[in-house]
Amino acid sequence: MRNKQNFGLAISFILLCMTSSCSLIRFYSGPQGDGSGQSTPISARHAEEKYTEWCNFPGYIIPRICAYYQLHPERFKPIGHGEEIEIEGFAAFVQNDDYFKMGHRSSSWAGKLKDPWGDPVHFVQDLNMDGIIEAGGVRRPVWNEDVNGKVEFTNQDHHFGILKQSPFKVPYGIPEERIFAVTFHDARPQKAP
Repeated sequence: MRNKQNFGLAISFILLCMTSSCSLIRFYSGPQGDGSGQSTPISARHAEEKYTEWCNFPGYIIPRICAYYQLHPERFKPIGHGEEIEIEGFAAFVQNDDYFKMGHRSSSWAGKLKDPWGDPVHFVQDLNMDGIIEAGGVRRPVWNEDVNGKVEFTNQDHHFGILKQSPFKVPYGIPEERIFAVTFHDARPQKAP
């Protein structure tokens, strides 16, 4: 009886090991399906994740740029390439933020802020305040985004933003999305006085 129990446990263990190792091999080496009958290779998923993070990055970084400007406006300098600017010391200012500790692909390392592809993030500002940013061979209007809540830094006075210097790899991203400059305002209905 005891041998049958041991034999059953051994078979169960072997099946468990085979199933989990096959699942891992399939996950890491094979294309994954989305239920539509089409498969998505891991490289395509990674490209989509990087692009999605790039599109969400301004919501975090632009308010931090505004906060840094409040402390050190003298460190914001045009560099002569369209409306690109340099922000001295900004990477050190944000490097210990929770954003970079949460497993995002963007990083702050060795005094440089990196985008999800590992390239340096370039900063832009609507220097002539015409509502358009021109940098890196791209023109993009400054967006105005509604926020349901108190807005600490609106970015209305300076129109700061970020620029991805290198073009996107197909199929994600269009040239205009290399620039993100956003202003924020409280979209909650205002109470009458």
